[in-house]
Amino acid sequence: MTYPLTAFPAVATELFVQQGPSCWLFVVEAVAHARVGRTRYLRAVMNSYPSGDMLDEAMRTQAEPKPGRRTLALRLTAQNLEALLTKLLLWDAGPGGDHNRGMIDKAVVARYARDTLGSTGSVDVLLPNPGQYEVPFVVGEYHKAQQRAAKLVALAAEDTDEVAALLNTGRIEIGGGQAENDAHLGLCEVSVPAYASIRRRFKLRPVDATAVVDFTARPVGEMEATTHAVLFQAYDPKAKVVTYKDPNYGNVEIRVSLAQFLAMAGNEVVKLRPFFSEGARKSRLADVLDD
Repeated sequence: MTYPLTAFPAVATELFVQQGPSCWLFVVEAVAHARVGRTRYLRAVMNSYPSGDMLDEAMRTQAEPKPGRRTLALRLTAQNLEALLTKLLLWDAGPGGDHNRGMIDKAVVARYARDTLGSTGSVDVLLPNPGQYEVPFVVGEYHKAQQRAAKLVALAAEDTDEVAALLNTGRIEIGGGQAENDAHLGLCEVSVPAYASIRRRFKLRPVDATAVVDFTARPVGEMEATTHAVLFQAYDPKAKVVTYKDPNYGNVEIRVSLAQFLAMAGNEVVKLRPFFSEGARKSRLADVLDD
């Protein structure tokens, strides 16, 4: 049998270091961006994700039945972006707007973002240059980001698994006691890049601080338990090597053997979810991307 060959790497990807407990959303964005780009406002949303402490406090105050953490995080993100928009409009209607004649300094936006969102990551995404911006432009950019956050909330409600709600077609499962040859055949069929849910992983060490890290000779016993998401970038069927990226470490390529990747499933399965922007298998996430 001749297996389809996946180039190594198959698709250029860019993965940012996650903000708060948002590994899943950072991987979702990276999968979509590698395919079609047009994720500017989604990047602003993921950089507005609440911190773990903010999310824990919000979860404590929720009445029963409590929502899932990811669902609640998306709701908080949408609400916090709405609060930021309110602050910007009040600033423009008050002395700040009068004094600056409809212009607002990026530093002011950053201060309001820090107060409402808990971070300033979205500011550099939407306002990449230092200096002043027209207030209507800033408001318009954050309004588009808030619309995407609200859309994510609505889409997440369509499934008990928020990732499945967004990347809803083309899933392939690897692991769960699967024979290595069967896993090999499955990986040959994966549309890369893909979102991958894992239960065990290697952690990078100080000596691994390079752009490409080869763990193929590392003992499986050094893996640690986790509930995590990684970006599955490529599979080399000749060498039986998987390349992935971990949002804890950003844009670092990590290479593991097929046997090691199977071990990353733990006692479950690795669910590989690609993104499709159109056609019969179009992902719901496509409705969240830039116009």
